[in-house]
Amino acid sequence: MKLIKQSTPYGCFIASVAMLLGESIEQLVQELGHDGSEEIASGVYRAFHYQEIIDLAWRRGLAVIVIELNPDSEDFASKKVWPIKFKVDNKIRFTQYLKSNHGIICGLVNKNYHAVGWDGKEVYDPGQGIITDLDHIDMEIDYFLLFKEIKSK
Repeated sequence: MKLIKQSTPYGCFIASVAMLLGESIEQLVQELGHDGSEEIASGVYRAFHYQEIIDLAWRRGLAVIVIELNPDSEDFASKKVWPIKFKVDNKIRFTQYLKSNHGIICGLVNKNYHAVGWDGKEVYDPGQGIITDLDHIDMEIDYFLLFKEIKSK
């Protein structure tokens, strides 16, 4: 994977996708039909949604699987939320998915959502322009978008 720095304050997600796919940000922006800069509310920009990334990946023969670090179940009527616990500790479970897979790790950095590329061993941070190991990213991880080739019959 080749490190690509994000070109806008809200461009970490598309830069991470570009790194994973080995394509340029410009190619992906052209395909999506927007650059994420549309202001949808005062100071809030459209940016990119992972459903758009799922579509990009699908057109390239890749499936995207969402792996949450700490999934929960919500009763929408009462707004109550219950954490989901697995037989294996959530962090161990999450780390097992990271091993030998590539994708995008998403979470909070300084109260803002951030995305970084993951090649199965190292983190490619388009915001800081660095490659580092998982233990050295300052992120409250939310989920991992795992990219897998779709096997044809």
